[in-house]
Amino acid sequence: MPAVLDLQRVVRHGTTLLSSDRYGPLASYPWGPPDGAPTGTRECPWCDVDQGWQQLVFQEGDWTHVLDGGDDGLVTAAFRVPTATWRAIWA
Repeated sequence: MPAVLDLQRVVRHGTTLLSSDRYGPLASYPWGPPDGAPTGTRECPWCDVDQGWQQLVFQEGDWTHVLDGGDDGLVTAAFRVPTATWRAIWA
């Protein structure tokens, strides 16, 4: 799982996009931004599912892990971000 050190969050037309200069677009929230930084644990991750989309987010140590994919369970993007960066982009 690549470490993304330059994660950015942009809201456009009601959709929240997560991207990196190095890796490009990584994930999105089609329904707009959640309230605060999504967070959870490996045992109990933050999870959201919409039509054709799902995302899991959990913290482990100093990292926040993000898995993004379709509602069929296939992961199309997986990356980790320093937890301090993850919290900062949602502030």
